Amino acid sequence: MRKIYIILIVSMFCICRTTAQTIGTAATSFPSLQLPSEARAAGFAGATTAMDADISAVSGNPARLALLVTQHNVAIEFMNFPSISKDAKKMGFKYAFLASDKHTLGFALNYFTNGSITLRNEYGADITSIKQSEFSFTASYGLQVANNGYLGASLRYLQQSRLTDLNSNNTISGGPAMGFDIGYLQSIFLSDVYQKIRIGAALQNIGSKLNGNLYQPMNLSIGATFADGYYDDDKYSMQPFAWLAGLQFDKPLVPALPLRDSSGAIIAGKDPNRSVISNIFSTWTDAPGGMGENIKQLRYTLYGEAMFEKRFSVRAGYAYENPAVGGRTYLAVGAGINWGYQESDYTVNLAYLQPVGKTASFSPLRNTFALQFQFQFGKK
Repeated sequence: MRKIYIILIVSMFCICRTTAQTIGTAATSFPSLQLPSEARAAGFAGATTAMDADISAVSGNPARLALLVTQHNVAIEFMNFPSISKDAKKMGFKYAFLASDKHTLGFALNYFTNGSITLRNEYGADITSIKQSEFSFTASYGLQVANNGYLGASLRYLQQSRLTDLNSNNTISGGPAMGFDIGYLQSIFLSDVYQKIRIGAALQNIGSKLNGNLYQPMNLSIGATFADGYYDDDKYSMQPFAWLAGLQFDKPLVPALPLRDSSGAIIAGKDPNRSVISNIFSTWTDAPGGMGENIKQLRYTLYGEAMFEKRFSVRAGYAYENPAVGGRTYLAVGAGINWGYQESDYTVNLAYLQPVGKTASFSPLRNTFALQFQFQFGKK
């Protein structure tokens, strides 16, 4: 029964569904790592890889940290998930500072809980109530390696609290685990000084298995963003109207589920029980359905933002994932307002997520709301 509890909670966010065509990937641990890192990223439907300077880089593409122009950057974050339970939420704190003109350090604390969930049997009778929480601490480093090139890396400590049977106080330990991200970002300035293209790539959540069994939600993310109206990355140097638009691709780096016969023997695909390093390379060719199935594992995100008078911004995003692989398909809208006083800058970001498509009715992201407060002070 305890194993059933673990699979249920993990599968709320992991990409682990299958169909008759055997499309699917293995279950993963730490579902909070697959959530948008904060409210601005949530407004972009989770896209962060090729974005401009933002403290969300601590939990996204760490190379973006090197774009920050204020000496100290602080963020307090909150997200709720009413479709899971009334008290399911994610809370976070981030801090980044400029160690020098080319070096930036960042730190993040994140806490996620699914609240109290009642499990029922096939007849609708209550079995028990369970509660799970996750904690992570991330340290990130961003470096400017060329005039318009940036490199970054993050190291993450993860702990999953005991999965508790609230009726009998039975507990199951989870973790700890370690993981890391590595990313690169290239800025390409066009003939107009206010126009640029950013291309980014990041390996995310690469690390040890939870209890030697479940992979972390390892991922390769590649994105590109076009921006007009922004001068370098200084908010105070923007034109009265600025906008950006981008596209991001994500490929899960976890094993594809093999096709088995009635006795459990693998007849197509590969054994998913592999080492982390081996899997990163073999996941491109392990799908039993061949290259077509690997392509179906890709997740696509479109996003855009418009900023008016350097103070008020609106943004939107659309993420699509094949229903057979996980179905995290949803629309996102967001807004932000920032104001400054002397050398300080204050920002409030909001976002709302609404799933669409075949998986919308049971998506854990239904009616999700995100809120973030940012405080920045001290110019470069």
